[in-house]
Parts: sequence; structure tokens; C-alpha cells
Amino acid sequence: MTTVYTNTDNKDNKDSWLKRWGHIFSIPTILWLMLWFSINSGPGAFDREPLDLIEWLHAIRSNFQYVVALIGLIYLATKHSPNILSGPVRMWLIYGLTGLLATAASPEPMDAFYWAVAYLAVFLAMRVYLSTSEPLDTAEQLNRLNWIVTTLFLLVLVFFAKDYLLPVIIEQKSGYLISGQVQAVIAMPMSRSSGMARFAAVPGVIAFVMLWHSQGLKKLFWIALFIASAYLIYLMQSRGAIFGMAFAMSFVLLFQGKRSRILGIIFVSLFGLMLLTDVIPVETINSVKDYIYRGQSAEDFHTLTGRTGTWDRGLAIGLESPLMGWGFQADRFLIKEHVHNTYLYAFMTSGFPGLIAFIAGLVWAWVLFIKIMWKYTIDNPARRLFLIQAGGILAFFTVRSIPEVCGSLFAVDYMIMLPILAYLYLLHNKLEEDAKARAEEKETRG
Repeated sequence: MTTVYTNTDNKDNKDSWLKRWGHIFSIPTILWLMLWFSINSGPGAFDREPLDLIEWLHAIRSNFQYVVALIGLIYLATKHSPNILSGPVRMWLIYGLTGLLATAASPEPMDAFYWAVAYLAVFLAMRVYLSTSEPLDTAEQLNRLNWIVTTLFLLVLVFFAKDYLLPVIIEQKSGYLISGQVQAVIAMPMSRSSGMARFAAVPGVIAFVMLWHSQGLKKLFWIALFIASAYLIYLMQSRGAIFGMAFAMSFVLLFQGKRSRILGIIFVSLFGLMLLTDVIPVETINSVKDYIYRGQSAEDFHTLTGRTGTWDRGLAIGLESPLMGWGFQADRFLIKEHVHNTYLYAFMTSGFPGLIAFIAGLVWAWVLFIKIMWKYTIDNPARRLFLIQAGGILAFFTVRSIPEVCGSLFAVDYMIMLPILAYLYLLHNKLEEDAKARAEEKETRG
């Protein structure tokens, strides 16, 4: 039988494509991408007059968050739009506003204000982006856009680092210090090893989920992408990323179906048996252990490369202003170093009120995820896979939030995490409304 495709079929396909991707060719998307391109900038760009084109471009992009914030405020003041700044997102908004108020106590109020505006501009851009008649579908689009941008950024980083990565791969050396060798932008490294690893984790988690649900060449593609991402994470020797990725993989296996769970249990059991029976040579185990230690002593490893001492200093400074905090970037201004912990950073930024709000938002998001997975049935297979991917990525950054700052500072992690929080809230509300409607319909029929 010959299949005849009509103009109606073509129109339906076009409408379906526009519904899924058409929103990315819009002003809201431009605002969102402007925030992405303002990452790895800062108020230091204003210290002197730019001397060449690159410095001018850097200075311009360092102002993007002000532009986005202004346009976002005008947009929301002139257009009626559904409020998606609720649930866990609202908790993080409270944290950000508290940090903005704490700017008054900062040793560098103008710099702290810069970072507060950058943090809050993301809420405005996301609110503008999701101001559609179908915010849940648009939230899914925004997260997909995030994941595409993250992967593209990773490819750019790998391209600029290729002359240094190839010898590392060939000679099986560490890529941990590679950021000190790769060319800088305005005297700033393009990305630390931990930064490159976090970029790689996003496509890695997505590929790990998809390889269980694809066939043929698609399966080979997802396997190749996962192996490449996982190897890059291992190569970078970022322990937070390595353990975060391992946890994310284990986490998503819980929701992949019975077959995947059984295969995962078999793999872990065989691996444990091989360790116990010395099938894996002791030399190999010690080699992996030394690789993770990065040549450090056991004391350095247990103190997380000196992080515990930094945490003590950050906590002491935070306790000097526990009700208000010191504003964004308080760690740099007061202890002269990065505090390397999400929750201490939030505490130093906005005191106990902001810290409680921030933690409440993250916990709320996890409660929503667990509730969705165990209480509701998602009939759309693609949406369920997307939810698992979002949960895996959030799991990675949750683990990474202990040795690094994830979500409480304007950075890549925050740009990825906030739309996931919004998506979980919107999806939960939709499933809850559908469940109530079905119950009412059943009661009416009964």
C-alpha cells in the first residue's frame, strides 16, 4: 500500500515542530542566552577602559544582566502572565532578595549589588520565557535549551583545550591542572577542570538515560556520548564531579524500569565480587585510588584539599552577621577565597533567613520529584524520560553542592538548576489537577 502525504500532514508536522522549538526563536530566548553569555564575567570588567575589540565585547557582556533585568521588569509590568515564581523557585527568590538587601552590609557594596542583580535577573528571564499559555511545555523547552547550550559550551571548551587534552589522553596523565595552561579570556581561565567536568555531566546524564531506551544507531550514539562525557569527567580528576556523576547514574537507574534495575544490581554485585576475590588486581585498585587522590596525602584528601579549613573561616564570618549576611561574594571579600560549599555561601550571603529559604527550595524540589515518581502515572513516555533526566542532573548538582557552590551563586550550575525546579513544580501541579479532575469525573459518573 502506498502512503500518501498531504499538505495537511506537512502542516501538522510543521505545527508540531513550531510548538516544540518555535519558542526558542524569540526575545525571551535571547534574554536567556544573554545571561548564559554573561557567565564568567564580573564587575572587574569596569576597572579600566577596554583597549581592544575583545575587551570591549567582554565589557559589554558584563552588562547583560542589567539589560535582562530591565527588560524583564518592563515586560512583566506591561503584560499579564501566569506566575511561575512559586513553590521551590519562590524559596530561591527569597534567598536572592535577602542577598540583595544584605548588599548594604557588604565590604564591596557595588560589586555585591552586581552579583545580586545577576542572580535575580535569571528569575526575571525565566518568568518572561515561561509566560505562555502552556508554561509546562515551555519549561520543558527551556530545560532542553539549557542542555543544548551546556553541550555547545563544552564543545567550545574542548576545542580550545584540544592541544592540551590530546597529550593528556595519549599519555594517560591528569587533566586537573589543564585550566592553568589553556588560553585565558581577559586574564581569566576559560574553565577550571571542575568547571569542564560539570559541563560534561549534563550530556552524560542525558545519554545514560537514553541509552536504556533506544535501539540501533541511536543506541550507539547515546553510548558513545555517555562514554565520552564520563571519560572527560574522569580525566579532569574533579572529585566532586566524579562522585556526583556516579551518584546521578545510580539514582536514575532506580527509575529506569525493572530490567534496568536488575542489570544495575547484577553489575554492582559482579563488581563487588571481583573486588572481594581479587579478580581486579590490587595494583589497578591502588592506581585508581592514587588517581583520585591526585598525588595528595590522606590528610589532604580527608580535608577536601583544605576545604574544611575554609569552611571554618566562612562559618565564623557568617556567624558575625547571622540574620542578614554580607551580600553576594562575601567569601571573596571577607575570607579572600572561594568558600567551596553551597550552603556556607548562602549563609554568608544572606544569613540564616536566606539559608533556610535556599535549603527549603532544594528540599521542596526533591519532595516534588519523589512524589511525582511514586504517586502519579505519567502516560507520555517521552515526558517520563525527560523527568528522569532532569532528576539525574539535579542529583549531580546536589552532590556537587557539598564541595562546590551550586545554585546559590550566579553561575552555570544555577542556570541549569533553577529551570528544573520550575519544571518540577509545574509538572506536579499539572498531574495533581489531572488527578483531581479524574476523581471528580469518576464521582460524577458514580
